[in-house]
Amino acid sequence: MNNLSKDQGEESKVKFGLMFAMYQVIAVWVTLRVAPTVTASTLNFLRLFGRHYTSADYHRMLSGTPYFPIQISVGLVLGWVLGRHLRDRSMLWVWVLPFAVLCYAFVTIPTLNPTVTPLELQAGVGQSRFAHYFGWGCQPVNHCVDQEVFTAPFYVAAAYSIAAFTAEELTENTIPATIPQFSFVLSVGIIMLVGTIYDFALAVRLGWHWMLLPISGVPAAMGAYLILLAFSIKAPPLDGKPIRNLG
Repeated sequence: MNNLSKDQGEESKVKFGLMFAMYQVIAVWVTLRVAPTVTASTLNFLRLFGRHYTSADYHRMLSGTPYFPIQISVGLVLGWVLGRHLRDRSMLWVWVLPFAVLCYAFVTIPTLNPTVTPLELQAGVGQSRFAHYFGWGCQPVNHCVDQEVFTAPFYVAAAYSIAAFTAEELTENTIPATIPQFSFVLSVGIIMLVGTIYDFALAVRLGWHWMLLPISGVPAAMGAYLILLAFSIKAPPLDGKPIRNLG
């Protein structure tokens, strides 16, 4: 009996570790890859209505502020959708690793690019570490990418965890989902998938590069997964009432 309990405990730890690694990738890597694709697709769509945006506008929206609002928004949406329907506790801890890395960088790394970043823009040298990692001190226009490398992953992972926790606490795991829930998950998946395909087609027209595959493949895979998730939670009948399990 003790051996059985021990084996089950070890299996549970392995499962938690694997799920944690998967959600860590989704919370950070997928979120940071989806945000540029969604932004580019949105700007391209608005051009159909006479709105014109330059590449400078695109980069300013994504990294022109130290708060990364688009990336955080994507993290919130993914955290809410996956937390609402998958309800895995390992989602709630994906902020820990990015936070640890950020703390290490905050204490020990003045800048990742000391050869191109002026001394006055380096943390603890020409400016405070807080301004460098959380304020306006480090911007890509000054060849400083420290916030994009260290701060942004923590922000999106924290947003993902907060949204997943909130969804799990405030909603019930009803299967099948209501029509609005089904429609929301399906819409998010379609937007990601179609936007990625459209953005990929435009990029290929400008010139092929093998890096287009992983760059476009990540958000496309996430969009396809959300579409499958929407149908797996099953839309209810037209009256919107959940089907009761009579078994």
